[in-house]
Amino acid sequence: MSEKNKNLLDDKTIFESSVRLSINSNEILNTPKGKTSISVSKEVNSRASSYYEESESHIPISYFMSIWYKLINQDLKDEKLKAKEIIKQYTDNEITPSKYKIFLSAISLKWVLRCCWNPPSNDRSSMENNEKNYQLEEEKILILALSFSQYSDENPIHWEILSSVYKCCNLNEKHNNRKGVPRYGKHWEDIGFQSHDPPTDFRGCGIFGLCQILFLVSSGLSESIKEDIIKLSQDEIHNFPFAIVGLNFTKIIIDRLYRGKLKKLAEKEKTYISVVNGIYRGIWIMFYRIWKSRKCQINDFPNILNELKKIVKTRPKYLLNMAIL
Repeated sequence: MSEKNKNLLDDKTIFESSVRLSINSNEILNTPKGKTSISVSKEVNSRASSYYEESESHIPISYFMSIWYKLINQDLKDEKLKAKEIIKQYTDNEITPSKYKIFLSAISLKWVLRCCWNPPSNDRSSMENNEKNYQLEEEKILILALSFSQYSDENPIHWEILSSVYKCCNLNEKHNNRKGVPRYGKHWEDIGFQSHDPPTDFRGCGIFGLCQILFLVSSGLSESIKEDIIKLSQDEIHNFPFAIVGLNFTKIIIDRLYRGKLKKLAEKEKTYISVVNGIYRGIWIMFYRIWKSRKCQINDFPNILNELKKIVKTRPKYLLNMAIL
């Protein structure tokens, strides 16, 4: 096995050092004392690093919506097919024979007769509704496809997202947003990635996980609250891996999308992306309040994550409607 492969994470592990945070099992192992630290022996590609430093010297921060419009036009044919297959699997598992029988028995004779005598009209309104539903479904598939889309150094949009995330999170240099960002380095650990190479953390949510972090730090929160959250993540005692926590939240949302549980909210808002980003922001606000008020430490994360999962499951509208702090 090559030196590079030895330093890649197992697919089920997303944070590992003195703290191990699993995006799938949500398991955390904490050392007895001291702030979490990360030790990675990855050999930095100095040529790649210098390339990004120089080429980034003139590029300002990109905000979420400008990135989103670019991603819409990306070629994600294979990823979309995979997303559709998994949606079908979830649907097939949800509709078991017993559930189907219950559904049929619940249909009243009156409803059946009404459908027979008054078939749906093919008027313009009906066609417009069908078109809106189709567009919503395509938007959902795009989001899920992006969760399969892995980071690529050959895709300039991906680097634009990643470098913008760092610039928005780097509180020490917030007035120097045009400064270059090295592709590899310890600076990624400072904002909560687990190694010198952030894309190794994207398993389970793909480039969309990074997009949601960009949404949060570029426009999702007020500047003061964003700074408070990032500073809390770097606290000597109450720290947590900011980026990794955000990727966990994205994974919760992706699961709800596959299960079709956000459809009503999306139909009401006439968009999926605003719904999933709104819920994502709501999860972060709730997490911040809980973490700060309870004076949590990293080993409290699994329990907090389970609490948040229940809230997403039972009260997604509440999270969506949370005021921007």
